[in-house]
Amino acid sequence: MNATSHTKPLFSNSSVYAMTAYFILLFYNAGVALMTYFVGYPAWANVHEHLRAYTDVVISRMTWFSALPAAALPAATLFLWLYRPPTFPRWAASASVVLAAVYSGATLFVVFPLYKEINAAGLIGPARERIFSESMRFQVAPVVLLLFIAVIALNNLLEETRPLPRWIFIFVFSLTFYTLGTNCMEEFVNYPAWLKVGSTDWNGFRHAGTVGAFAGLYLIPSYFPLFLGAWMLWKRPPGVPRSFAAAILLTELWILIVSAVYFVPRLQIALNNKGFSEPLIQELIRNSFLYRQIPALALWGVVGWMFIKICRYQAFLGSMV
Repeated sequence: MNATSHTKPLFSNSSVYAMTAYFILLFYNAGVALMTYFVGYPAWANVHEHLRAYTDVVISRMTWFSALPAAALPAATLFLWLYRPPTFPRWAASASVVLAAVYSGATLFVVFPLYKEINAAGLIGPARERIFSESMRFQVAPVVLLLFIAVIALNNLLEETRPLPRWIFIFVFSLTFYTLGTNCMEEFVNYPAWLKVGSTDWNGFRHAGTVGAFAGLYLIPSYFPLFLGAWMLWKRPPGVPRSFAAAILLTELWILIVSAVYFVPRLQIALNNKGFSEPLIQELIRNSFLYRQIPALALWGVVGWMFIKICRYQAFLGSMV
């Protein structure tokens, strides 16, 4: 570990909680924004027969899982700006405040009002062009910039940790809470909305978008921490018990196994091959929450607490100087 006294970060409790809340909300919102733009919108554009029913479900659920977290992000960013530790650059905090305000304002006052147009006419024509354009400029672009700034800031914050364990943790931390956002979109917005699609639009809806987009934005980020968690058994930041790494590994392994042996062959492939099936979708909603989301809650708690422990350990090192 680099032991240079003038760079020891001394984190107060307020700064630790401010950073934890900010990073979790940021990565969550990034998952929501990217999943919605690259996966949700292409599928939505293929719903015609029961458009109003489908859109009503999407809007009502995205109010909870997209709009409210977007509204909370600027507040978390301001809290971070006020209580940032010395190793969190001022320029990064200031830029994050501006970008978070742009993202939140666009979500609440530009994108959500456009949903009413979609509800009336569908995701076609001018409404389609506008929502893709506005979302890219004022949601996707700002959140991608926020992600780059966050990674730089995390690298600075964890400067007392050796490079390999530091970057393993940064990837585990960021991907875990990014997939919190993508999971909430898939489990609590998309799955319930599937019930409203109907058999006429199902095939076009089901095969909308690209496999690459879904794999790159959802599948790979969801399971990549499994391999990093195994690595963390040997290479992890100081102050993190081996049991935390083991908990990440076992939880991720359980979710992978139950998906591979049950959810994919029994439900997802059946929905591809047999077409629209309300009983299968209901089973997917019910059992995915029970067998995947409840274990994922434990995973998110462990990783969040791991970040707090790392910050407190570095604060302890700083207090010894």
